[in-house]
Order: sequence, then C-alpha cells, then structure tokens
Amino acid sequence: MYHSRLAAERFPSLLAVSSLGALRDSASTAHVQRSRLIGKQPSRFATRNHMTKSLLAFHLLLMRVAAALAPRVGGVRAATTARLAAAAQASNAQPDVGISFTVGGLLFPYQLGAAKALYEAGVASPATPLAGASSGAIVAVVAALSETGSPSLDESLEAALRVNGYCRDRGGMRGQYYDALSLEADRLLDGTSATRLSERPSPVSVAITQFKPLPTPLLASSFADQDDVKRALLATSCIPFYFKGLRPYVTFRGAPAVDGFFAVERRCFGAPDTNARRTIRVCPFPAASIGLEADDVIAPSDASLGSLLQCALGAPPAPDSYLEGLFARGAADAEKFLDKL
Repeated sequence: MYHSRLAAERFPSLLAVSSLGALRDSASTAHVQRSRLIGKQPSRFATRNHMTKSLLAFHLLLMRVAAALAPRVGGVRAATTARLAAAAQASNAQPDVGISFTVGGLLFPYQLGAAKALYEAGVASPATPLAGASSGAIVAVVAALSETGSPSLDESLEAALRVNGYCRDRGGMRGQYYDALSLEADRLLDGTSATRLSERPSPVSVAITQFKPLPTPLLASSFADQDDVKRALLATSCIPFYFKGLRPYVTFRGAPAVDGFFAVERRCFGAPDTNARRTIRVCPFPAASIGLEADDVIAPSDASLGSLLQCALGAPPAPDSYLEGLFARGAADAEKFLDKL
C-alpha cells in the first residue's frame, strides 16, 4: 500500500497511462469473450490489427502526457538553453550548424543514413554539436564515436538490424527493447567511449527526463565511464510501461528516468536545440504529420505515418530489408535537403 501511494504521488501522469492501458486490456478481453459467446473465434488478423491500433493509441497518449509535463520543465529547459547560448557567445566559438535527431523507435536506420550523408557532404564534423532523444540520442552518440574509431555508421546499422531482429524473434518490441539495446550497447561501446564523447570539440547531448521528484530535463554531454554512456542510452529510450515490461522507468545517476522525448518542447519532437546558430533536425516521420515545427528538417515527405508508427513501435517489427531501405532513404533525403541550401 505504501509503495502504491508513493508511486501515485511521484508518477501521477505515468500511472494514468498505466490505468488507461489496463482498461484497454480489459476491453480487449471482453471483446474476445463476447466473440466466443456468439460462436465466433476472433481471427488472428483481427487480433493483430486490434493490438496494433492499441499500440498506436498508446504512443499518442504518451505524447499527450509529454504535453502535460511541458509546463513543469519549461523553466528549467529555457534556463539551460539560455546558459548554453551565453557560454557559446562568451567563447566567440558558436558553431554555424548543429544536428539534432528526433525520437523514432526502431526507425533509427533512417537517421543513420541521413547522418552518413551529412558527414560525407562535410556538413557534420567533430566541430558540429549533436543532440537527440531516444533513438535520436543513440544516433547522435554513435555518429560522434564514428569520428574517432568504432563503431562506424555502417556497423551501427548492423546493430540496428540486430535490435530489430531480437524484438521480432520474441514477438515484438514491447518488453524486449531494454534487453536488445543493452546487448548492443555492450557490443558497440568500449572503455574509450566516454572519454571520446566528453572530450569531443563540440558537445553530444543526450536528452533524458529524470524525476527529482518532479520531472526534470537533463541534457547529458559529459560521461564518467562506459557504463554511464550505456545507462544514458537506456534512460533516453525508456518509453514508460513499454521499454522494460510493466516498469515505468529505469534509473540513471541515482534517479528514476524516462524517455528524453518528455524533456524537450513538444514542437521539437524530441530533438533538442543545439548551441549552434542553426539546428538541422532529422526525423524519420513526415514532419508536418507528426507535429515537428522547425525550419531546417530532413524527413520523408510522402510516407504513411501509420505504417511508420507501427514499425517504430515494433508492432510488428519490420523485415530487415525495410530498415535497409530506410537507411538509403535517409541518405537520399539528406542529399535533397542539402541541394536546396
């Protein structure tokens, strides 16, 4: 009883999501029972379609929760942005361009492809500030590490395919994503990763939402060791009640933490501002459909939002060939964007 009361006090919005999820599951069970009473067994296709719609509804509900949390963290976020801008101006070394990656679930091959094209065009370099939340933070980190060694962006694509395959082999992303990412973080990171990220000429910022006890945004750009980097990537990817079974959070630096999407203004869709004069945002969803409001955006213009959300949430995970196509599409969209500059 004590723990239930404590959770209610600390995580009211997240528990609301849980309660609605329970109601959704109860409604689904009742639907199946009614079908059996009238002599109709629900088809496998109908059940899968119902689950997919429920997952999409769940994702949209999380976005509404983020909007509800935004007023609480806005003051801290504004102060952080102002402090970064003031520091950049004081040093007279404010970069011209920064790159920020939105959330994207299992769609991060698109962002990897865009990042590769930006590096090949000379737009991205160690002097370019990088930032992101959730899958976008993973891309920002591996892109920065690729500048000074392993993993390369092609190796990171292989890791993305393994994550997707891990979830696919176990029936979906829900409850499996934590273990899949943890395994790949152990493969991709090494004892030099934290130093390479922390000492990079321009920062790599990982957006995380901590509870202290109220929601508090954090842009982590300095890391103590390999485990600290890994824990940051797990924290920024923690979709409540989805990432690690029914547990709504993970622990990062001694505090409960959830997806970095909640730490950034809704209009940015998880892609934090950088300390550059101009921030290019890379999003695997159509920008207008998802509500991303920014001047400089690399995003697909003619893709189906519903299909992309299903793939992003691993409901079900897409075949590898689809993700490889996303990698190529991200590179192509980045090149089109650069052609228009």
